[in-house]
Order: sequence, then structure tokens, then C-alpha cells
Amino acid sequence: MKAALLVLLGILCCGLPAMADRGGWAQVPGIVAEALLAFRQTEHALARAINENLDGEVLGRLAPRGHLPMNFDATRHLAWTLLDLNQDGRPEVFLLFPWTSLDGNNEVSMGVLLVDDGRGRWRTACDIEAKQRLDSFEPVRVLAARHRGWHEFAIRNERHRVMRYAWRRENGRMVCAGQW
Repeated sequence: MKAALLVLLGILCCGLPAMADRGGWAQVPGIVAEALLAFRQTEHALARAINENLDGEVLGRLAPRGHLPMNFDATRHLAWTLLDLNQDGRPEVFLLFPWTSLDGNNEVSMGVLLVDDGRGRWRTACDIEAKQRLDSFEPVRVLAARHRGWHEFAIRNERHRVMRYAWRRENGRMVCAGQW
């Protein structure tokens, strides 16, 4: 009965074209899924944390008193963005993990920047952190400054200061690090 009333209200308020609207399905881009999978295979402290089974034998089920499962869930505990920092046509993948098991009630989320080595293998270029706002995160700002073809970038951190990330060559690969 309620559903029929809602449809009728939709027709009266919005006209018949509203009935033709479709709900689109959104997917995480394949490149983000690949990068996350590759990151989870590493020994990085964040990767070990998101791989840990905190729910025991009740995987994916509500805990007593209706609490959500505690394990990492990419649908709730992953934020990402894609940017081509070296202009090679392949985007680098920024992954943030807004998950209280990692961050507590902190206003900042820890994450990583993953770079495709050109042979379909992902590696961690640096650790990052980003300030959380109510419904999103501070955006990554690509800066004009470059080092060996790689753009520097900046993200606002927990102290409301902008952390600038610069590039350097280490063991034959480009890595980044935060600087004030």
C-alpha cells in the first residue's frame, strides 16, 4: 500500500517521466580493485591490519546488540582517487582507509599511494594521510612542482596543515614522502 502511494505521489509531483528513470549501478574501477588486491598482498602495516579477521567465526554478520561487523569492508572503509602524477597515461591510485580499527575516532585517515611499475605490478610509493570532513575527505591537490617528471601533491592533514609530498629516487624507483 505504501509503495503504491509513493508511486502515485511520484506521478503527481514529478510527472510520468520520473517513472522512466533508472538507477545506475556504480562499480569500483578495475584499476582500484587491482591496486587494493596488490596492496593486500604486501607486508605493509596497513595491509596486515585490513587483512586481519576481527570477527572470528561470524564473518560479515552483525555482532551482539546489532553492532556492525568489525572486519575491513571496502564498501565502508575505503576511499580512493585516481591521478596521473607522472603523465604516462596510467593513473596512480590513492587509497585511504577510514576505519576506526586503524584510526580510532581520529579525524584523519591513513593510506597509501600505489604506483603501477609499468609491468602490471603495483607498489607502494608512500604512506599518506588525509583529513576527514563530515561526508568526504580533503582532496588531493596536484602541484605544479615536478621532480623527474612526477608532480608533487598536497593533502590537508589532521593539524589542518597542508602536507606536501615530494618525490625522490630510491633504489632505482621513484618514491614520495611528506614534507612541511
